[in-house]
Amino acid sequence: MVSATKDKLKQILSDNVPINKFVCDIDSFTNISSELGFQGSSRLDLESLMRNYIGALIENIDNRFAESSPVLTALSVFDPLSMPSKDNETFSSYGQAHIKVLADHFYQNEEVAVKESKTQKLVNEFTQLKYYYVDYMKANMPTDVEECKGTVTPTQWLLTELVRCDSLTPFFPEITKIAEAALCVPVSNAWPERGASTLKNVKTRLRSRLSSEMLESILHVSINGPPVASAEAEQIISLAVEQWEQAKSRRYRTKVQVHAPCVTVDSESVSALASDGAIYADASVQVDIVETEEEQVSIQNEILKVSAALGLPEEYCSSDPDSDFEFD
Repeated sequence: MVSATKDKLKQILSDNVPINKFVCDIDSFTNISSELGFQGSSRLDLESLMRNYIGALIENIDNRFAESSPVLTALSVFDPLSMPSKDNETFSSYGQAHIKVLADHFYQNEEVAVKESKTQKLVNEFTQLKYYYVDYMKANMPTDVEECKGTVTPTQWLLTELVRCDSLTPFFPEITKIAEAALCVPVSNAWPERGASTLKNVKTRLRSRLSSEMLESILHVSINGPPVASAEAEQIISLAVEQWEQAKSRRYRTKVQVHAPCVTVDSESVSALASDGAIYADASVQVDIVETEEEQVSIQNEILKVSAALGLPEEYCSSDPDSDFEFD
């Protein structure tokens, strides 16, 4: 892919297609004004600018993929469509050179003895993987992946299957580690930029006190989660609510409606109620008061007595579902 991109840029430079197309577009406007013509010196300046620009692009590509280009090429060994059949004479030797390149890259910091041991283990695992793919995995490959019509490439599908299936990890531990690295490390900076944009949308000025654990969970859902309106999202939300309810025993309070007639209480009773050691709380402070049904009925009766003593309208004496006197 890197070599193809560089060859395409060199072909654009040699064919000079952008400059020729630009000159044709400018010449088509000469009927509007004679000053819109294209001068010879301007063409030379544009050609020099394009030559410098394409040369800088090729140089940046070389600097970006100079060390990783052999590793990226070696990862093509996991392309299932390139794997020969078992009756092919190249089946036994397929991928040996690429596997050794991957071993040199991922085990470069190991000691010599450990590196040789892990390299041989990786080679043996890949030999087993070839047989496992031909005998089992090939028949389960989706049609759109096999025909390269989907959003997932065949290489990505094979690596994802190795990581997703926990039963394969004991048989291919070293290959699974390489698969995880290949799937996690972004080739370009598009994914990190997308993550930075999501971070700005989640951690706003009004949500600056989010903890690291909560922020990481929200970002994980926002970036990797399914679309909100999808069936998969509804299933995940339902499962999350179910687990939240089962996490611990939760108390659901029932509303108690009290129907009591209005009574008349003198001012002395009101004074006695006010001096009966009542506890007052600031309305701006959220409190959690646990009351039994008998206590709620008693409080409602006291409210009715005070309402009658103060001469409040009769509707205040009845039980209204929308009243502030209701308890959740």
